[in-house]
Amino acid sequence: MFIIIRRHYDLIMRQSLMNYPEESGGLLGGRHGVIMGVYPTFNWADKKVKHREFGLSAEDAKKAKDFFAQYDLEYVGTYHTHPKGAPTPSAQDLSHQQEKHLMIIGLSNPQSPVVTIFENRGGMAFAEPLKIIEDHEISLFAPAGSNWRITEHEKQMTQLESFIEAMIEDRKAYKLQPPRRFGSSFSVEA
Repeated sequence: MFIIIRRHYDLIMRQSLMNYPEESGGLLGGRHGVIMGVYPTFNWADKKVKHREFGLSAEDAKKAKDFFAQYDLEYVGTYHTHPKGAPTPSAQDLSHQQEKHLMIIGLSNPQSPVVTIFENRGGMAFAEPLKIIEDHEISLFAPAGSNWRITEHEKQMTQLESFIEAMIEDRKAYKLQPPRRFGSSFSVEA
């Protein structure tokens, strides 16, 4: 089972709907099956295919992984939308063996998004249950013997939230014209 904190789930939903009908996405960080960090990224896919592809730059992926490491989070995987398709991985999604997990947001009905998370094992997708929890419930899901306490994570969650909100505001400034183009190391087709 995967668990995601409500504020991060809500952030992913806002990003998904804000960019509809184009694909959008980012990276996920966490520990022990609990997603505690979201790093939204710009869709670097060519303008002509943004409605059906999500492109992630190697630089964005590195920044996200460094960001997660700074907060003692592990890289969990990626998330992206399928604006016109089902929330299931395409062959293109599964061809990226480096992806541990894929969260896919199906937006065939934008008023009722469907979110599914998959484990990628050798190019095969295995659906995992996803549970949304409130921030204060995080300590209930700490592994036995761990020192997770809400007081330690409140500061980190607040910092993560502030960073993410700043990214969303900054993203609005360059939504139509990104500052520069990177070679994509990740692309999906829905």
